[in-house]
Amino acid sequence: MTTRRPNLARDIGWVLIAVSLSYIVMTLILGPSPVWIPAVIAVGGIAGTVIRHRRTDAR
Repeated sequence: MTTRRPNLARDIGWVLIAVSLSYIVMTLILGPSPVWIPAVIAVGGIAGTVIRHRRTDAR
């Protein structure tokens, strides 16, 4: 059993929160458009990796 699984789940949760928040903000500012979905997923993935690297650097 590895201890990475809870951390990975927590990171996925943060990525989902970041993705949903950025999608809501983009929809409010620029209007609803299906074009935002891949852009928001990319932003969320970048934010998730940044959060993950920041966590590992802090240790």
